[in-house]
Amino acid sequence: MTSSRRARPYPSDLSDERWALIEPLLTEWRAARGGLGIRPPVHDLREIVNAI
Repeated sequence: MTSSRRARPYPSDLSDERWALIEPLLTEWRAARGGLGIRPPVHDLREIVNAI
């Protein structure tokens, strides 16, 4: 999945180092869901976390 990262990140966005800590957990969670038989994910997990 390609990321559509903003050209200028917000100061509150996760650093690459912090994202490296949680990305494996979120990716595993997403894979375990099995897509629920709907469509493949279209949203970047990092952008979702940054938005929260």
